[in-house]
Amino acid sequence: MEKEKIHNIDIDTFSERSMLSFTEAEKKMLEAEMLMFWKLMSKLDEIDVSNVEETEHILNKYNVFREDKVSMPFSRDEMLNLASSKSEGCITVPRVVEE
Repeated sequence: MEKEKIHNIDIDTFSERSMLSFTEAEKKMLEAEMLMFWKLMSKLDEIDVSNVEETEHILNKYNVFREDKVSMPFSRDEMLNLASSKSEGCITVPRVVEE
């Protein structure tokens, strides 16, 4: 007889780590949904995969990237000409970090 796996779902820890807040009713609903999902996913343990070859990708694709080719890089002036904003020989970008 196989033991049934029981999974303890700590909604408070989940809530804290995901930076979400839930009402008590939402916590109970979420716990039930997560338990149902966990039981559904545990059915995958029942599948016999002993004769299935391991793969890294579900499609039979090999080296889908283009081959690297050495070429002459752009000159500094060519790169600066492509930039929409520049200052004192450098490319400038909008500030994204607050002080």
